[in-house]
Amino acid sequence: MSDYSAKSFGEIEERVPAGEELRKIEVKSSVKIRLESACFLRRAFGFSLCMTFLIFFFQGFGLWGFHLSETFLPWLGAATVGQVAGLFAMVLRLK
Repeated sequence: MSDYSAKSFGEIEERVPAGEELRKIEVKSSVKIRLESACFLRRAFGFSLCMTFLIFFFQGFGLWGFHLSETFLPWLGAATVGQVAGLFAMVLRLK
């Protein structure tokens, strides 16, 4: 028996095993989920980074009486560096 079956209007369609078709669908959905999560993480990271720099800016110039504890700022900086390192590791792992 051949791998081809006649379709209406004389077209020829190649038969694909069901398992292979399911694998293609799974790969497409996996790629879509990864792209959507990467876009969300990029936006969340950008927002978080901007807010961290804004806090440092307000703390440095003391705008509107803004003042945080001196022991809190190194922790905030370390968390920001941790975000950058985590995102970098995630990007390298996805490739």
